[in-house]
Amino acid sequence: MGRGCVSVSRKTEGTADVTSGKWKDGRVGVYYGVVKGKGPPMIQIWGTEGTTESAGPDGYQGLVLAIAAFFHTGRAPVDPAETIEVFEFMTAAQLSKDRGGAEVPLEELRK
Repeated sequence: MGRGCVSVSRKTEGTADVTSGKWKDGRVGVYYGVVKGKGPPMIQIWGTEGTTESAGPDGYQGLVLAIAAFFHTGRAPVDPAETIEVFEFMTAAQLSKDRGGAEVPLEELRK
């Protein structure tokens, strides 16, 4: 959903790992990953712009293609500032899970 995420919360609910992000312009994105059950791993992502999902090993095909292109061209597929925010998002998500699902502002990680 791009740059501008301000806070993240994450918790396990039943068979799912649910992560929610809030953006400074009011958008909210929800990642719903099935962690238990039968069948291939499933990822569903909802946002104000739509919904997407992937199942099984082919869900990473786009990532693998982007990595291969980077190795050939040397051009990063994602702006470095956005990459840093992705790492902040993942760190905040883990902190939230460790804190029982409490919302974690990304600003907390930038101090």
